Amino acid sequence: MWVSSADVRAVDYYVDATGGNDSNPGTFELPWRTMGKVNDMKDSYGAGTSVFFKRGCTWTDEHLYAYNISGTEQAPITFGAYGPGDSRPLLSGKSIGVRSARHIIIRDLKIDHGSIGVSSLSLADATGYIQIINNELSNSGSNSIKINEFVHHTAIVDNIVYDWYANDGISIHDSSSEPVGSHHWVIDNIFPGNVHGAEDAIDFASDDKGGYPAGQDVKIIGNRVTGSALAGVSVCHSGKYTWVIGNLITKCGTVGAGAIQATNSSENYRWISGNIMWDNDRPACIGSGKLWCRNNMFMEHGKALVVNSTLQNAVVRQNIIHSDGYHAVVFYCDVVDGMLDEMDYNWFSYNDGQSPCRIRIAPPGEDGRNLYLYQWQAEYGFDLNSHCVTINGLSYPSDSTYSDPATWTGEAFFDHFRPAPGWQGYSDNRGAFDADGNRLGMEIVPFAGYSENDGYGWEGPPIVQERYPIISMPVQSPIPQGGWDLVYVDSEETYGAYNRPAANSFDGDPDSIWHTEWFLTDPDPAHPHEIQIDLGSFYDICGFRQLPRQGEYPNGMIEDYEFYVSNNTDDWGTPIASGTFANDKTEKQVTFDRIFGRYVRLIALSEMNGHPWTSMAELNVLAVQPDSDINNDGKVNLEDFATLACWWDDDGGCVEPDWCGGADFNMSGMVDMLDFAYFAENWLRQAD
Repeated sequence: MWVSSADVRAVDYYVDATGGNDSNPGTFELPWRTMGKVNDMKDSYGAGTSVFFKRGCTWTDEHLYAYNISGTEQAPITFGAYGPGDSRPLLSGKSIGVRSARHIIIRDLKIDHGSIGVSSLSLADATGYIQIINNELSNSGSNSIKINEFVHHTAIVDNIVYDWYANDGISIHDSSSEPVGSHHWVIDNIFPGNVHGAEDAIDFASDDKGGYPAGQDVKIIGNRVTGSALAGVSVCHSGKYTWVIGNLITKCGTVGAGAIQATNSSENYRWISGNIMWDNDRPACIGSGKLWCRNNMFMEHGKALVVNSTLQNAVVRQNIIHSDGYHAVVFYCDVVDGMLDEMDYNWFSYNDGQSPCRIRIAPPGEDGRNLYLYQWQAEYGFDLNSHCVTINGLSYPSDSTYSDPATWTGEAFFDHFRPAPGWQGYSDNRGAFDADGNRLGMEIVPFAGYSENDGYGWEGPPIVQERYPIISMPVQSPIPQGGWDLVYVDSEETYGAYNRPAANSFDGDPDSIWHTEWFLTDPDPAHPHEIQIDLGSFYDICGFRQLPRQGEYPNGMIEDYEFYVSNNTDDWGTPIASGTFANDKTEKQVTFDRIFGRYVRLIALSEMNGHPWTSMAELNVLAVQPDSDINNDGKVNLEDFATLACWWDDDGGCVEPDWCGGADFNMSGMVDMLDFAYFAENWLRQAD
C-alpha cells in the first residue's frame, strides 16, 4: 500500500528503549519503546515527519521497515537520534530496509548486524532521493549498505563502515535481474578495516539488464579506506559517467583487485583524479574506455599502476607515480593504438638505491619487456614531458600513528604526500598538491556528450552541494584579436608578392597566412618554428583554435605542436598542450584546464609532408567568458551592478581569489570598462 503524504501529518515521534511505552503517544515526554511500534505506525508518517531514537539505547526486537512512505524534497521523512552525548542509538542484530520510498533521511544510528547473508541497510524497489548520513555500520552479514533494483538519487555521507562479512561495504549494484538506478553520491565515508576479509569497500557495478539500461552518474569523493580485501573503490562493468575524486586508500588488495579498480571494455567515461594511494597490497588498475587519470598520487612499495588491455582512449596526465619496487607501471597487454590518447607530464619517482622508473610491457602468455623511461619515450612516444627523478619530501605515514582513517586529516598527515618546496613539478601542477599545499584534481569535470546538467549529472542534496558544489564551466569564447601584438617569430616570409608575415595569423582574415621563409633562402629554415603573441591583457585562458591555410596548397600545415601560456616572455615553463593535428584543412580546437596568463606561444615541431616550413591562416585563443552574475542568484540585475559600481576603477586593488567580489571578470587587477562590457552583454539575463 502506498500512503499519500496528503493523507497524513508531519509529526515528531520519540522512541526510548528503556523508559518508553508503546501505549504512549510518542512525544518527547511520553515516548514509544519498541521498533515494532515504529513499524506499526509508519502509515501515519507524512512529509516532514521525524522519528528519533534515544542515544544510549539498544533495539533488538524488530528490523526497521521504511516501506511505502514518502516525504518531499522540502520535507523529507527522517529517522535519527536524540538525547545528550555522541553515542548512536544501536540496532543490535537488526537491519533497516527501505523499499518503494521517496525522500527519506537515515542518520546518526548504529547498526551492528551479524545475520549472515543479510545487508545492514538495504534500499530496493525503485526507492529514490535517500540520504544516509553519519551512521555506523559494523558486522553486516552481507553488504553494509546495499543499493539495487532501480534505486536512484542517493547520497551516502559521513558514515563509518567496517567488518562486513561478505560482499561490499557500500554496494551500488544490480540485482540478478534488474539494474541499479542512476545518480548516486558516496562522499566522505570512513572504512577503518575489515577483519572478515570481504570484498570491496565501495563498489559500483551495473550492466544493461532486462531491457533496461545500466545505472550511471556515480560520484565517489573524499572517502578514506584501509584494509579492504579487494578494491578500495571499484567502478567496473558498463555503468557510465563515474567520478572517483580525492579518495585516500591504503592497505587494500590482499586478495585481488587493488586500491582503485576501473576496468571494462566499453566507453564508460570515468574521471579519476586527486586520489592518494599508498602502501597497498595491489595497486590501482585502469582498463576502461574513455578514462581520465589526472593529478593522482600512486605511492607503492611494488608496482604503482597497472593497465589492462581493455583501456581505451585514456588520458594519464600529471600524476606522481612512485614505486619502491621494480616497476612503476605494468601494462598487462601490448600498448596498441587507441589505448592512450595521452600519457604525459607524469613524474616517476623512486627511492635512492631502487630500480628507477621501469615500465613493463607484459602481454598475456609472453615473457614481457622492461623499459626505462627513456626507452618507453623513444619506442612508444608517450611521457615525452615526464620525468624520472626522486622526489624529496615523500614518506609513508606511520601505521602506529595513522592506523585509523579518522586521523587522516591536517597538515601533518598530508605532508607525507607533498613534495618538498621548490620541486620542479609544482610549476605545472603535477601530483595531488600545488606549491601552496592545496589539493589538486578535486574538481568535478563534466563529461562531453552527457546531456544531464551539462555533463555534470545530479548535483545532489544540500549536504552534498555545500561540500562539492557543481560549478558549470563558463562559456569559452575567442579573445578579440584587435589588442594583440607580435612578440617574436623565428621566421616569416616578407619578400614582395610572397609577403606572408606572422601578423597575418591573427588579422581575422582566413585567406591571409603566415608562412616561414622559403623564396630566397637555401636551405629553408628548419623546424621547430614558433610564434609568440602578447594578448594585450591577462585572461583566464582555456584553449586555442588553429586554422590551417586554405586553398589547394598544403605547404607548411602544422603536424606536431606545443602550446604555452605565460605571465611573461622570460619563463614559458612546460607546454600546457601538445599533440598532433589532423591532416585536413578544418579549424582545429584544443582545450585545457584554465590558466591565467597574457602571453601565448605556439611551436610547430613538424609539417604534414615532412617539409621544413610552417604556415597558418588564423590563430584564436579561447578564454573563460564571465556570465556577469556576480552574486550567483541566477539573475543579472541591479544587485550585480551595485557590486560592479562599488569596485569601479579600483586600480590594482583586485587580487585572487576574490577579485573584487567577482566584479573583476577578466582578473586584470581592476574593475574597468572591459568588465562593464562583460556585464552589459548579460544585462537582465535570468537562469532558465
